[in-house]
Amino acid sequence: MFFSNPYGFLALLGIPAVLAIHFFQRRAKPLPVSTLFLLHQTQRESASGRRFDRLLNSPPLWLQLLMVLLLTWFLVEPRYQKQQSVQRIAVVLDSSASMQVFKDKVVEKLEKELDGIQGRANKAEYFLLDSNPANPRLYHGESRDAFFAALREWQPREGTHGSRHSLRMARSMVGDKGAVVYLTDTPVDQLEYGSHLFAVGHEEANCGLTGVQFSDRDGELLWQATAKNYAPVQQTRQWLLELPGGTRSASREITIPARGVVTLQGSFPKGVERCRIHLGPDAFTVDDQLPLLRPEPKLLTVMAVANAEMEPVADKLAESFEHVTLATDSAEVNVAVMNQLTLGATDTHGIVFVKSAGRSTDYLKGTIVAEKHGLMDGLNWQPLLVKKVLSIPHVETDTVLLWQGDRPLVFLRGGGRDQLVFNFDLKQSNAEKQEAFAVLLWRFLERVRQRKVAHAAEVVETTQQLKIASDPTAGALVIELQTIDGAVLSETKATTAAALVAPDESGYFHVRQGETPLFTGASYFADTREADFVDCAEQDSWAPIVSAAVQQHTREDHLWRYVLALTVLAMLASWYFGNGSFSSQRKD
Repeated sequence: MFFSNPYGFLALLGIPAVLAIHFFQRRAKPLPVSTLFLLHQTQRESASGRRFDRLLNSPPLWLQLLMVLLLTWFLVEPRYQKQQSVQRIAVVLDSSASMQVFKDKVVEKLEKELDGIQGRANKAEYFLLDSNPANPRLYHGESRDAFFAALREWQPREGTHGSRHSLRMARSMVGDKGAVVYLTDTPVDQLEYGSHLFAVGHEEANCGLTGVQFSDRDGELLWQATAKNYAPVQQTRQWLLELPGGTRSASREITIPARGVVTLQGSFPKGVERCRIHLGPDAFTVDDQLPLLRPEPKLLTVMAVANAEMEPVADKLAESFEHVTLATDSAEVNVAVMNQLTLGATDTHGIVFVKSAGRSTDYLKGTIVAEKHGLMDGLNWQPLLVKKVLSIPHVETDTVLLWQGDRPLVFLRGGGRDQLVFNFDLKQSNAEKQEAFAVLLWRFLERVRQRKVAHAAEVVETTQQLKIASDPTAGALVIELQTIDGAVLSETKATTAAALVAPDESGYFHVRQGETPLFTGASYFADTREADFVDCAEQDSWAPIVSAAVQQHTREDHLWRYVLALTVLAMLASWYFGNGSFSSQRKD
């Protein structure tokens, strides 16, 4: 048994009040009588008026004390624990990276409040979930110690994401009567599935590195990194460059205006493949360092195949686009430039144009319509003018990208090797003056580059999807986490290249297939929404959970109606013996 309203015991203060009242006696009134035989029936009263005197034993006294005790019992609302009651509690943890700042506070608050959520149940069943439903369940069981052990091992590293699916899973686990708690650092207006919010955040003055760009100047590789101040006040920080072997540059000071950005820049050290920028630490350390890596994109080779007339087109592709060069050997060609006569002359990706026997005088008529396709998004083809020339027949398996009237002007032919077919004579059109034409060629070359199985090096964001081409017959892909010096920290295997993502922590990593290197990366945290703590605050809704747990796992005192009735009877009896009998005596 326990009392759901401990403040009801304040009613016991009525006992000393009743006793104090009964210490006062009524002042005696003279009553002339003809004889003295009635003296023994008179009540002894104070002759001096209302003052403290000795306590008299009387029915009103005991009835009033009984009334106080009965009223106290009624007000404290006694409840009795149900047998074999189980409280199911699901705690969903916001796994956003910003929660790293408040992890200790989460543990402290849960240690303080978790027993209240259990209420008066005999035991509790705990579920500890990550807000990202793709992550495994952190804990399920009845051990409070194991629950907190799993909580302390939890590492929030995700970017900004929603919690709706995890809350739905939590509700399905605990049922309608269970408690679902969402722990985060930012107040939320409303949660779904009957969940209760517990926000533990507060504003932090954070500065962080948000990204980097590389450029080439006279053969020298330059880097430019951005440092952002998320706080509404100006901040000053120190920064330096770390090289392999533990060498560090001298610290430099920067002042970042409120909510502003500052650009850091420098030359990539010669003879060094890796280095790292360090920014002065603050409460949120995830964005205080930015690993740098000398970029190494895949090189594409192009060649005009079996057609000298296409050689100027191949030369222009090599001149216009970065990391595209002319092939010196047909066996090393990645993209062949062809016409309809040489289409299919090589088993490689290709760009195909119509070769016309003579010059046409008429322009092709009809409305130009672009199909929905990743290669065509946002491109304007309306200014394109082409002459009527021989058409390359297309088949059902071709993907038409651009129409003019009923003629496919551009289509994509698959079959293992992509062929981008321009169904017009390039020399008898204004295509080379159109921005859409250049962008389409660049997108196609990038598509081929992504499919090329070759090594590349790049700086990426944490948890970024990696597009790495691999040989499906050469075995599993291995991801190595490395130090700045290249030492291997750990290895994991990936089933497919499509499942590859960058590590969720800043650092260096390497992807290989067997002994063949495919990708070297440097990952950095770049989610600016998680680095901004301006909206973080405290908010909780424990009270409804605790109240619901009490009601669910206890039963009320079924005698409360009788207690209330006895209280009323005691009050009426006290009035009768105190006032009713005295009034009748005066009347006699």
